[in-house]
Amino acid sequence: MMPGPEQIHAELDRPGVAIAALAATEPWLQVNAAPAGPRFDDAALERLIALCGPRIRWLDLGGTAVTDAGLRHLRGAPHLERLRLDRTRVTDAGLAELRGLAELASLNLYGTAVTETGVAGLLRLPRLQHLYLWKTEVTSDAVARLLAQATDPTGTQERTAAAAGTRSLSIELGAPTGGVEPVAGVPINTICPVSDKLADPKRTLWHEDRLVAFCCDECRETFRREPTRFTARLAQLAQPPPGQLAQPPSNPLCPVSGRPARKDITVVHEGRLVAFCSEACRDRFAAGPGAFLARLPSED
Repeated sequence: MMPGPEQIHAELDRPGVAIAALAATEPWLQVNAAPAGPRFDDAALERLIALCGPRIRWLDLGGTAVTDAGLRHLRGAPHLERLRLDRTRVTDAGLAELRGLAELASLNLYGTAVTETGVAGLLRLPRLQHLYLWKTEVTSDAVARLLAQATDPTGTQERTAAAAGTRSLSIELGAPTGGVEPVAGVPINTICPVSDKLADPKRTLWHEDRLVAFCCDECRETFRREPTRFTARLAQLAQPPPGQLAQPPSNPLCPVSGRPARKDITVVHEGRLVAFCSEACRDRFAAGPGAFLARLPSED
């Protein structure tokens, strides 16, 4: 029997890493190491891949201490579809380690030192559809060349079998522009779909003809760049009625540590807003809430 997210999290022993199933009836996992920041390094990545690499579909390493050397361990995660390496020390040398990820569809390299040369080496990945290159060494002219190369790899209009498929590649080079979003109307959510904190009704954007609210500008921009990453969460948060989600959390103590909880560190569990003393406790709860539910006050 395959170990569940809670067991994997316990064996990984890295605070701040969230591991969850993508679907209840499938083995695939999503792993978010971003909250761990610099505490998650090459050794932690090696351990993670050893524990569950073949089951990982979505992996967020943004802002961690993972380096080029650590990326070689991703060979043990052949089914990766989405990978975030934003704000890491990854360079072109590290990108060379990704060329075997045949199922990779989305790659975020925001804020890294990668160049056109390194990115060009990824263009033969058969399922790559989205590349995010803000604040890298890749210029707008380079993007044009990369897109041309992706559609005509030989330079003679004779496309390879991989390039001749239905894949369409988009490359984002800068933060979206277009002025201030309209804010008229009532947001469909009271909880930020990115952070799970209480949303600010003044920080909004329109998504698929619905007004979505966020806790901060950073979360709003994160959602704007990759809305599909948060679609399932937003669907949960937008279900009527809103219940008590617009109210401050009711638990005065962190259910993980027993220390006083902070109202700005929260997560939504089964329609209830729960507060924690630290982000580490929040992530531990998210990875396996069952052990801590009895410590929450009754909702009656």
